[in-house]
Formats: sequence, C-alpha cells, structure tokens
Amino acid sequence: MNFEQIVNSDIIAEHVKEKFPTKNFPKNGSGVAKIVRGFHEDIKAKIKSWIQTHLAEGHFFSTTLDEWTSTAGRRFLNINLHYFENGVDKEINLGMVPIYGSAPALNIKN
Repeated sequence: MNFEQIVNSDIIAEHVKEKFPTKNFPKNGSGVAKIVRGFHEDIKAKIKSWIQTHLAEGHFFSTTLDEWTSTAGRRFLNINLHYFENGVDKEINLGMVPIYGSAPALNIKN
C-alpha cells in the first residue's frame, strides 16, 4: 500500500482511532509518510545505539544477505544481523538496499 491508500482506508482509520484515540489521523499521504519516517529514524537510532553497546561489551555478530525481488521487478538486498542473547539465537533485520545491475556474489560483497 502507498501512503495515499493508507489515508483512504476506512479499516486503517478505524484501527488507528481505536489504538490511538488521542491522535489525529493524517489527512494526506505526506502526513502518513512523516509519521513512518519519524518512526523509522527513532528505531534506527535505537538499533544503532544497541549495536554499539553490544560491541563495546565484547559481543559478536554475524550477517546474512538475501536477495529479494518485488512484484514490480525491483531487486533488493536484505541485510540481517545475527547474535546470541542468553544462549538464544536472535536476528535483527537491518533493512533492504536496492540492487542495480547484476548481483553475483563478488558484486554483492563489494
């Protein structure tokens, strides 16, 4: 769904009013985009801080990469961070970056 579709969805508007009764639902897609981008920046800062703390405490990470293609044919590289916490294997999805051109292993590495 794009941001305009979210604004025009009665189901989403009802859900937002139920979950956040004191908040005003945006009137246009740019209002929704602003909320989503703000949420993204907050979470990104928290994850970055957590990673730095985790490394400073002497913990380690490993990463995996997955190629993903959208229904529109756009290709992305999904980046996952793996770690152990209290003996349990955990994972954080760090996001997706667009892939332009061919993507053999050596190009992905670079």
